[in-house]
Amino acid sequence: MLQKIFRLNFFKIAPAILCLVLFFILYFFPNFGQAQSQSADAIAIRVLPNQEHYNISRWYAKNFTNAGSPQLTTVDGYEAIRDGRSVYVNVANVSSANVLFTNVYLISFNQDAEDATIDIVSKILSKWKFNTNKTINGLCRGDNTISCLNDSDCPINDYCTSAKARIVRDTKRLSDIAEMKYLLNEYKDINGAYPKLSSGTYVANRTLSVWPSWRGTLSEEIKVALPTDPVNKLGTP
Repeated sequence: MLQKIFRLNFFKIAPAILCLVLFFILYFFPNFGQAQSQSADAIAIRVLPNQEHYNISRWYAKNFTNAGSPQLTTVDGYEAIRDGRSVYVNVANVSSANVLFTNVYLISFNQDAEDATIDIVSKILSKWKFNTNKTINGLCRGDNTISCLNDSDCPINDYCTSAKARIVRDTKRLSDIAEMKYLLNEYKDINGAYPKLSSGTYVANRTLSVWPSWRGTLSEEIKVALPTDPVNKLGTP
């Protein structure tokens, strides 16, 4: 159903979304209107639901069965997929009731686009910022002399305490949980029960992502490498 809607309505963009695209173009390319007055190119932005909190690869596979050659990337810290002329970004927002929900933001341009149009899309992707209501910097947890907004602002293996960085990490956690649920249900369908972990872990029938049995015993049992927590430490997150 989603594919059908996508095909029929791809360029039927709501005025607010169209205004957003025009803002990006005019902001980054103030002379665009003069230089491209004869261009028939179009740039589209859409927001698509991800109610199951799938990671971007699972969401894409579920909704586009005839996909081309998708490549994983990131946009503003969020997981994304680029496939040809389209980029899909799995993004979380937090409601006024403090409930986190995820959507996939799509940006695409028409076939045989001019070089200037492709350049505009590349500039938009490099400048695209989400969670613009969460702009207060935090500090790197390991080196609190460094101010940060995203984990990428901190040294390798360190992470940021800002609200924006926490949202990005929670988005990854939600998508990892959804992926593990999907994989474990597949295992149950084949084997009639979930993995028991009766041995090979510190506590029988239990495992944590910080334990060797997570990537060892459990992953080997279901024959898939399981994701680990973005911080993956015991204690206060």
